[in-house]
Amino acid sequence: MVPWLCTPVTGAWAEATITVDAARNRGYINPLIFGENVLFDSNTMWDHTQDTLKAEADDSNVIVKSRIEALAPTILRFPGGIAADLYLWEDGLGFRTTEAVHDYSTSVGLDDSPLSWKAGRGLLIDPGSGPLAYEYMQGQLGDRFDFTGLDLVNQRLTGVSSLTGSHGAGVVVRPGGRRLGKIPGRLTEDYWTNTYGIVEHLEVANALGAQPLITVNCGTGLDSAGLVTNKVSLDQRIMRAQALVAYCNGATNAPTLGVDGEGRDWRTAGYWAGKRGVDAQGRPKPPFGVKYWEVGNEPYAKADAGYTTARDYAGKFRIFAQKMKEVDPTIRVGAVGLNLPTWYGDGDTDPWNETVLRETINDLDFLIIHSYYPTIHAPMNYTQDPWFKLVMAGATQAWQDLQEIRGIIDNIADQASAPGSSPREVGLAVTEYGFLIPSQEAKYCSSLARALGDADLLMHLIKGAAPLRLLAAAAWDLHSGNPGAAIGYRFPTSYMGSGSRTIRPQYYALKMLREHLAARQLVQTEVSSSPTFAIGAKVGNINANPGVPCLEALAAVSRNGRLLTLVVLNRSLDSFPNATITANIQLHNLGFAPQSATVTKLTSPHPGDHNEDGEVVKPSGPVTYAPVPQSFNFEPHSLTIIEFRPVSLPAVINLLLGFDN
Repeated sequence: MVPWLCTPVTGAWAEATITVDAARNRGYINPLIFGENVLFDSNTMWDHTQDTLKAEADDSNVIVKSRIEALAPTILRFPGGIAADLYLWEDGLGFRTTEAVHDYSTSVGLDDSPLSWKAGRGLLIDPGSGPLAYEYMQGQLGDRFDFTGLDLVNQRLTGVSSLTGSHGAGVVVRPGGRRLGKIPGRLTEDYWTNTYGIVEHLEVANALGAQPLITVNCGTGLDSAGLVTNKVSLDQRIMRAQALVAYCNGATNAPTLGVDGEGRDWRTAGYWAGKRGVDAQGRPKPPFGVKYWEVGNEPYAKADAGYTTARDYAGKFRIFAQKMKEVDPTIRVGAVGLNLPTWYGDGDTDPWNETVLRETINDLDFLIIHSYYPTIHAPMNYTQDPWFKLVMAGATQAWQDLQEIRGIIDNIADQASAPGSSPREVGLAVTEYGFLIPSQEAKYCSSLARALGDADLLMHLIKGAAPLRLLAAAAWDLHSGNPGAAIGYRFPTSYMGSGSRTIRPQYYALKMLREHLAARQLVQTEVSSSPTFAIGAKVGNINANPGVPCLEALAAVSRNGRLLTLVVLNRSLDSFPNATITANIQLHNLGFAPQSATVTKLTSPHPGDHNEDGEVVKPSGPVTYAPVPQSFNFEPHSLTIIEFRPVSLPAVINLLLGFDN
């Protein structure tokens, strides 16, 4: 027989047992666990010549639109990471031209006065112009130009040069770059191109049927010189957040926001709501209804532009949450927590989670955790077993820490509640996850080990969603030049190229889980007699652990109970004794007698294998077995999905007959 990932075993002794009890139904899997992060800056997902996700093949024959649609993330966090505490969301909205613009134009008229703009670079976004021949990706990132001044009275950009094409009236104009003030550790200038902003993000979310999750800038704003800096008034930061809530969710008759400490008039929430524009019938577009919001990214870290103390952040958060809810009382606002339960922020003297929770318990709706396991600061050999053992132990450590954080939340909520009343309900959201290493090489950041680590954590979150009261989860990140992106992007080497992309192992792992578990009901699954491995001493944020189980499993049934999905992860490495684990699978209380099983696998000869030099790590199968064997061999460092069906038919026929529903 072909040695598939989980080849059936006949008459063999089983090292472990996986027991599934379909009668112990634990409810539907939370769909918002299958989320992704989306970066705002030049992520190259969006084609402005087509006004859609890039739907043509790139230099490596990858079509972004179909790949993202196949992954089907259910929540999309924006604008992403440390950039969130530098980002000015209104720059991604821009203004519209009041007249035609040509390559010889020396000024550009706008439909409003760009009070916060300074001379520099601009960006024209015009799907009607078609491809441009002059720049990377043939104008898919817009038509960039330079300008030297502003006529605020007449609402014009002056001293315009470097335009390439002709554009009609009504075309979007955005700033093409923003200079940063002196913020330690940050980029110095031209960080933003504003080719993917709130407009595109909401369109992508709507097209995918995903919920947007938006992080508002808690750390910076614009000073009087037009520089992005953390030396700005708190009211500017809050009014910017209110304006964003208004744009996404507000009514056009909403109240006045006010003038900030730098003298900028933020007008009314209704003004920003009106920026949504009108539909094809000329009616104002309705609110987008963005439900989940975060205040700041990682303010406990010195590398974040919003860096501060726990007490200072908590005080700011309360004002943010209250003011944002004045615009839309239905939103849920999250405060930033630390993944190490009792730890301190950089240079802080108060434990971060306890301090933030005690100070904000009456205002926050959920605590935000970024689960990077392992996180290490000293370089290791990322091709050897000591590193891979840490990765394979990462989700187990993350789960222990999340449980401890849940306990801290509940304890503080209980203490804060009035006698005889129920404690305030505070959820958890894991809005970034992966691992962090002191390397920017994609072959180390996006290996098979990374894929299995992501799958492992996601399996823990699926099983633990109810006790954790988990609202959502989002992997880091969907598509970018980041070495850890699920779809990695490389800019083209020629002006006429469209760049190349790599579909990385974690893309496949997350897609497998999303595809096979969405809309399923979780059922009780237990693993017994699994071999274990040990973490002998603490490394980074992975504690010593004498017994990390090699085998992890979960099971779910379809809505009609006629299909059972079993997901099995083998954390073993080749060097472990009995690395291939033979498991006896016991299925109890199914509503049908399984007649066939289809098996899909994700593995490779080595956990360090990657796709940077060609696609090495990708799923194999499905392979159908009939009749269904009772024991399987699960190879080391592998993810396996087995689907049990009542009849032996091809998957497409099962779907047509409704067995998969």
